[in-house]
Amino acid sequence: PASAQGRRTPDTGAARGVRSLLLDQIEQLEDLLFDDRPHDQGVQRRSFELRKSLVKPTGMVLLTPRRATLVPGTGQTIRVRAGGAGDTPPGEYRSHLTVTALPPPDTGVTAEQAATQAPNSLSFRVNSVLGISIPVIIRVGPADVRAGIENAKLAFEDVSLDGVAPAKRTPILSIDLVRLGTSSLFGDIEVRGAKERGSALPMGIVRGVGVYTEIDRRYVKIALQRIPAAKESIEISFKDDDTSPGKLLAKVSIAAP
Repeated sequence: PASAQGRRTPDTGAARGVRSLLLDQIEQLEDLLFDDRPHDQGVQRRSFELRKSLVKPTGMVLLTPRRATLVPGTGQTIRVRAGGAGDTPPGEYRSHLTVTALPPPDTGVTAEQAATQAPNSLSFRVNSVLGISIPVIIRVGPADVRAGIENAKLAFEDVSLDGVAPAKRTPILSIDLVRLGTSSLFGDIEVRGAKERGSALPMGIVRGVGVYTEIDRRYVKIALQRIPAAKESIEISFKDDDTSPGKLLAKVSIAAP
């Protein structure tokens, strides 16, 4: 997730009100300028939205620009800034940065076109709107990132590792990744057997596993690259990839059946 931390400017109720008014005026100006741009063929429009309803109080996160017109193959830098914390209670506050492709202005049926339809007829057009959401997290006060691993079990399932090759008998390790602190977890799970100790390549890995504050634990299944030997010691570790990348947060060992 994108994590905004660090120094924040002093904040008061009056300052928040002035900043909110200025942001509303800037958004209106951006919308007017954006809508006046010609929509050329091959040019893609993108809308960037911050779900303010999930950020309390409003104004903790500032976003610019909110819209952009991109030529295929080009990119756009989006600036996300943490506002003043003020008297906000310590804790974790999360929103989502949503990027959505806007359809061309002439998409759909106009009122005139709809009026010329034959009697007793119905016509409609479906246009897909693609988008992606990225978590944006603000932490007020020190982060409390602690994790545990519970209910580790090894079983076998018939699965296709790449979704293309035929399914085959594969060792699957299942665990519960438990959030013990008040902050969210985000990191990587690695599984190593006796042969992988000290090796850069684990026998199983899952990257980018998150356990956010809405839940206390997450059930994870990991496909292993080989079948462990009987009674082989299997080590499962979870490493942070957020506040302290690479830091070991939890580790357990089990014996293969």
